[in-house]
Amino acid sequence: MAEFRLENTPNPNTIKINVDQMIYAGTIEYLKNRKTNSEFAQEIFKIDGVEGVFILKDFLTVTKAEDASFNDITPKVLDMVNLFIEKQKSFGEIKNVVSDEKELGEVEQKIVDILNKYVRPAVAQDGGDITYNDFRDGTVYLQMKGSCSGCPSSTMTLKNGIERMLQNYVPEVQSVEAV
Repeated sequence: MAEFRLENTPNPNTIKINVDQMIYAGTIEYLKNRKTNSEFAQEIFKIDGVEGVFILKDFLTVTKAEDASFNDITPKVLDMVNLFIEKQKSFGEIKNVVSDEKELGEVEQKIVDILNKYVRPAVAQDGGDITYNDFRDGTVYLQMKGSCSGCPSSTMTLKNGIERMLQNYVPEVQSVEAV
């Protein structure tokens, strides 16, 4: 049986569930309103109040509906995760952070390297992830996942933290926006 450690996140509608083993070799996010062929996602969304699940290596972040209670949701989620681990079922397919098809220019590669070295490990501590989407006309477009998605402090993190850091290391960056 897997061991779990629960953590609150800055987003009041998410909870981070740390698992004592790797459950997924990449990063993946499931949202209730998006169609998926993942058995795990289909099962998890049968739990009343679960709106999203973000998985990164040895933790998952569960997003609940505004009117739902983690006291009701969490035991059911833990049971399901444990079942998938015990039966060695897949939590989904690996999705790359940056598509292999897209060639990154020098500036874009610098941005991705900074995100991977400084930003992503920090936000993973809070149960989230921020991934590179695009760089156009001086603006970096990032995707917020897990506890970062919909978090009340995500705008401050984006503007006061990430934007300033990128501007400091990459002079071509004028602003940062979420997609």
